[in-house]
Amino acid sequence: MILIVSNSLDETANVVNRELTKIGTQVARLDTDILDLENSSLEYDGNRKLEMLINGETYTPEDFHFVWFRRPKNLSIPNTSDFYSDQLTKFEWPESLEGFLANIPESKWMNHPRNILSASSKIEQLCRAQDIGFKIPKTLLTRDGNKAIDFFYEIDGNVVTKPSAIGHFENQCELGHIYTNRVNEEEILTIRNKKLTYPTLFQELILPKTDVRVTVFDRQVFGVNLQNSNGHIDIRYNNMSGVNYSKVTIPKYIEVTILEMVESYGLRFAALDFVLDDFGNWHFLEINPNGQWVWLDQQGQDFGLFKYFTRQYG
Repeated sequence: MILIVSNSLDETANVVNRELTKIGTQVARLDTDILDLENSSLEYDGNRKLEMLINGETYTPEDFHFVWFRRPKNLSIPNTSDFYSDQLTKFEWPESLEGFLANIPESKWMNHPRNILSASSKIEQLCRAQDIGFKIPKTLLTRDGNKAIDFFYEIDGNVVTKPSAIGHFENQCELGHIYTNRVNEEEILTIRNKKLTYPTLFQELILPKTDVRVTVFDRQVFGVNLQNSNGHIDIRYNNMSGVNYSKVTIPKYIEVTILEMVESYGLRFAALDFVLDDFGNWHFLEINPNGQWVWLDQQGQDFGLFKYFTRQYG
């Protein structure tokens, strides 16, 4: 049985859930955002007997041969008139769930939350990528407007800015992306002699370029070219319309370095983003320990990711 830990709006998890069920795989789904707390429970009797009741089904940690940890959200805790009781519920429920999940061996997880956390800093990723041997675009993280201006002219104005913490925003009305954007001279000069609100990530823009998404399941590596014809720096604009997909042959030395980096974080799965320049150089951008991948096999081509996932883990 596979346990999928995610949220009800995660379309990647929804697709995988449906397809695994079609081929006869038993799937237990834990969507933390819609968990019915009134009809859920965790039981432990002190004698190693631990049970979780979810959606009318009772499970033990031993029931699961594989845990796919996607993108769980905070539990939806209903408010009552008792503030102190609400606060206890808010903290005690997650603690109990984590206690159950912690009894599933780490070897069964893709990926274990601890390893996801360790691999989630973009700045640390860039430092590690350089240490391992990847090329990275010239990069500056700073609050100093004058340093940002010097960096802009140092690389002839080929500069983008991007978030280093979050790539999307979310509220009750909408879900949106925070895109990578090119910085022009007029914009950069507005920060002369100013201190930026927070450390801001500036990076060299490599043009012309081809984006490459590399997906890793254990030691199986899949590469897909994302050729952007829509004119935007960030291919995510307009739901990635105008992006052409094709298989890419990953040089052996790049594949070896990719696996070294993934394994250095203790990850079994990762999605890595690269840029290829006109000379065939691979420039590392980032590694996502919880990235999307199902959409690649939904573009009219079979890149083999979903077949591999269901055969290997289903």
